[in-house]
Order: sequence, then C-alpha cells, then structure tokens
Amino acid sequence: MAIQIYENSISPNARRVRMLAIELQLDLEWHTVDLQKGEHKAPPNLARNANGKVPTLVDGDFMLWESNAIIQYLADSAPNGAAIYPKDPKQRAEIHRWQFWTVAHLSPATAMLTYERFMKKVIEKKDPEPALVAWADSNFKRFSAVLEQNLATREWVAGKTLTLADLAVAPVFGFRNQAGIDLAPLPHVSAWLARIEARPSWQQTKPPF
Repeated sequence: MAIQIYENSISPNARRVRMLAIELQLDLEWHTVDLQKGEHKAPPNLARNANGKVPTLVDGDFMLWESNAIIQYLADSAPNGAAIYPKDPKQRAEIHRWQFWTVAHLSPATAMLTYERFMKKVIEKKDPEPALVAWADSNFKRFSAVLEQNLATREWVAGKTLTLADLAVAPVFGFRNQAGIDLAPLPHVSAWLARIEARPSWQQTKPPF
C-alpha cells in the first residue's frame, strides 16, 4: 500500500512534502483536504491530525503530522533519500537547525504578512491590521538577514547541495509577491530562491493563485 498524504496545494507546509516527492521521485497517494469547506476541522481529518491542519502522512497504521517530520521520514524511507538528507550526524544537525529556525522565526513572520496583506481580504473581506503587519515586517527583516548572511558563503541553505533545509525554508516565500515581501535588500536570498524556482519541484507545486 502506498504512503498516503493528506494535504492542500495552498499550504506552504504541504508544499514541502510535494517538493520532496518530486525531488526523490516518490510514488505517494495524494488526498486533498478542502480548507475552504472546513474539511481540515472535520472529524476525519482531526482523527489523523488533532491540530486540524495539513499535511498528514499515513503509512499503514502509522500517522505523522508536522511537515518537517514528514519529509525526514520520507527521505529516510527512500532508497535515494541520503542525497537530500545525508546520514552524517553533523550534516543532519545543520539541516535540523534550519528546519527548526524556519518554524520558530521566519515562518511566523512571512505567514503573518501573507495573511494580513493577502489572505485576510480573500477570506474575511477585511483590511490588514497595521500593528500585526508592523510586527511581521520587523521580524521578517530581522530573521531574513540571518538567512542572507548564511547564503553569502554557500549556494544552498545547509551546504553545497540541495537538502531538506532548502525545502523547509523555500515554501515560506511562496506568496511573497502577494504579501509585499521585498527581496531587493537580500541579494543572496534572491539568488538562492532563483535556483530553487528553476527546479521542477518548485514549478510543479505552485499554488492555484
């Protein structure tokens, strides 16, 4: 039985999993959870993911949520997974560092900018809250500077090749245009993102808007 993934193409977190599947040519069974209809908060999805979110992996009787945990599991399970998730403990620690950093620091800022400047108008028909935008913009500038410094000395987030670290960070920039995120002050981030965007795994996982 194929591993099943419950996801939605609008989700940056689900995009990590879809990008990995393309990079490693994984044969997975995909199921769309309709967020607009509230299916993520309905009993079937809550039984898989008590957080009421996506994505969720189901492998037989094993269920796993949190996108970074999912991509680690999939890479470890794939014969060619070491190409993107090396076995060396130090290399893994470097990858994990950026996965955790993204969730703790960069993602909250970009998610808030995306919601306030874009999604809020679509979903709630409301204008952005200036205080929330200011908080998110300040934190984006603070933490994107850390990524910029890191990428000044390497082509990929965790070293010389594409790894799970890149798949962890890149999707948070997926709605940067709609969110009004300016990358002009971040030339190394811009160059790295251009390399990501040239890959089929990015091209084939674009959200519907």
